[in-house]
Amino acid sequence: EGLYQSLTTEVDLMMFIDKSNWSVIDFSSQADGDEAFKAIDGDESTKWHTPFNNPEPRHPHSIAVDMHDTYLVEEFIYTPRSDGENGNISDFDLYLSIDPNDWGNPVVSGRFERGPSTKRIKIENGMKARYFKLVAKSEVNRRAWTSAAELGIVASSKE
Repeated sequence: EGLYQSLTTEVDLMMFIDKSNWSVIDFSSQADGDEAFKAIDGDESTKWHTPFNNPEPRHPHSIAVDMHDTYLVEEFIYTPRSDGENGNISDFDLYLSIDPNDWGNPVVSGRFERGPSTKRIKIENGMKARYFKLVAKSEVNRRAWTSAAELGIVASSKE
């Protein structure tokens, strides 16, 4: 009696995403020693890189991942290689899906800023997904290659 009503607050806490069960289900190409699975191995010192000797496959390059669980995806994370710019993605399309045979339209299309820092793509209103596919449409130096040190997501719930 005589006290003020308590305030109600709400906080969205993002989940820790365990990538140990993730698997690459498709990729456009990979160089020996820089295989596609290295983009999701949790080690930023390894990388996925497309071939950079003859023949050099041209863009677009893609990688698709099964997260083995369905999440409400809030952000997508791309970490470029830190030991140089070769292959770092410039223009991209990002797809999220519940069905690996139906990608629909890109959820986000854009251009990553140049530099080795981790890039975060906000997914407006979140989206349920078990699979993601990143399509690299160009490279920062306009070369034929694509690389990624790590790919990941930020999610607010697991379905």
